[in-house]
Amino acid sequence: MSKGYRWTILGLACASIAVMSLSVLIYPPSIPALMHEFDTSYLAASLPATLIAVPGILFSVPVSISATKKGVRLWGSVSLACIALGSTTVFVAPNFPVILIGRFGTGFGAILFIIVPLSLSHWFDAKSRALAMGAFVASSSLVNALALSMAGSMVTSFGWRSTFLLTSLVAMLVFGCFLRWMREAESSHDRSAPPSQHKRLSNLFSLDMWKLSLVWLLSNFSLSAFLTWYATFLVEVKGAELGLASILAGMVMLSGVPVAPLAGWISDRLGRRRVIIVLSLVAESFLYGLAALVEGVAAVVTVLALGVFIGIVASLIFALPREMFGAERAGLSLGLMNTFLNLGTFTGPSVIGLVKDLTGDFLIGFWIVSICCTLAAALAYLTKAQ
Repeated sequence: MSKGYRWTILGLACASIAVMSLSVLIYPPSIPALMHEFDTSYLAASLPATLIAVPGILFSVPVSISATKKGVRLWGSVSLACIALGSTTVFVAPNFPVILIGRFGTGFGAILFIIVPLSLSHWFDAKSRALAMGAFVASSSLVNALALSMAGSMVTSFGWRSTFLLTSLVAMLVFGCFLRWMREAESSHDRSAPPSQHKRLSNLFSLDMWKLSLVWLLSNFSLSAFLTWYATFLVEVKGAELGLASILAGMVMLSGVPVAPLAGWISDRLGRRRVIIVLSLVAESFLYGLAALVEGVAAVVTVLALGVFIGIVASLIFALPREMFGAERAGLSLGLMNTFLNLGTFTGPSVIGLVKDLTGDFLIGFWIVSICCTLAAALAYLTKAQ
């Protein structure tokens, strides 16, 4: 297959991960409406945001091994189908437990966070890999921003169920495109049997693989907590209108759209990915705390700046597994990273919701988010990444 087909694969990858991002971030603006309709606590309201991470926690490593052996087309199709079915379940849900079931089913789409980077790492070489990862991160960031921005208005105008109907329809469309045009890279068929067939699985996990995954856990703990609760914080504490609060929360992903591919392109040529990641995480730590304190124009600038560094970290960290662990263990590393990503996504919103229930104060939660980013920076510095 021609080398030019990799751009078709990149387009499918961007569309697929955009669907997953839409399914995750379409929920937070619905929290006030769901709390009112179903009379839930803050902790209970965080469950639809956290249950979506459970399938990724349970199945990321087994799926990464299977995808390394059998290719990514099968599991990518399964992921998109689960997003469509899960979102439809939430749309028609008669009560809160059914919403939880639907969000759990949607969570199988988190497998896309293994499939997309694994596919791109096979189609793009070291000279363009971070650029491709940056484009994939940019598409996710753009949809995150749009989801948070438009969902508040959709909830106000059409009710919270309309957002899940939209997600289901988009997922069905991308599912059809994925089945039609997704192909495996020739290099992925040339590999010998994965080492998991010859060695004990425990021997494949190096210390750096765990460090990199912990960095990703802490980073996503902070991001998921912020994205889930920032709009609600603005409404309840700052007195903002829901639509405007959702737009401001969405801006955290918007500024990463142009930055992520650019950061990937620069790092492909300069290297030093570890230093850039560490400095970006330190900046995130400061900006998460600042976002809870400032208002007006200062809040807009802070959130946009935060999004820049989030985009940089994501575009570079997905390029590291292939470079640090080789083609044979890249899928396994991405599987472990995805497990930890989902652990962060699972615990972040719940911890902040629980802190709010116990203390009545959102600010303590934002300090926790900031501290987690500082720890992530320290761990990233200790890895042996370039």
